[in-house]
Amino acid sequence: MQIHLVAVQPKLALRDFARLETFAARMEALLERAVEGLDRSAPTLVVLPEDLGLYLGFVPYHWRAVSGDFVPHPEDFVSLIQGRESIQYGVGAFLVGEVFEDMRAEGLSFIARNTGDPEAPWQDAIVARAEQPFEEAIVRATVDLAERSTGGSAAY
Repeated sequence: MQIHLVAVQPKLALRDFARLETFAARMEALLERAVEGLDRSAPTLVVLPEDLGLYLGFVPYHWRAVSGDFVPHPEDFVSLIQGRESIQYGVGAFLVGEVFEDMRAEGLSFIARNTGDPEAPWQDAIVARAEQPFEEAIVRATVDLAERSTGGSAAY
């Protein structure tokens, strides 16, 4: 069975969070780009950064009080899935861009496979990755899921 894996690396600005309607329209546009050109008869998993909606709670009232930097890198996450029996692929999606006046987020969203070797270099596991850490990106891969046996019935 084939499945499409898509990591969305949005580059947002504070104005994207100013109103719920603006945020919803921005997310709809991103999701349309994420599935553009994909075979819609196959399942698609789209992953967005978990902290994507966080800033809706701060803008426009409290954002000036928050600052700091977080720089996620694929190697930090890819190594976590290597050699694990129950994980075939990992998808990491990061928020990038100016999230507050004095805070910038960067990252390289990725799709990685489990090589089966916990010592494998992270680069060997990358199936697809964003090219720029500060730019919006859609990262896609269509992969084959290995059939796994669990007591006589197939499971994915």
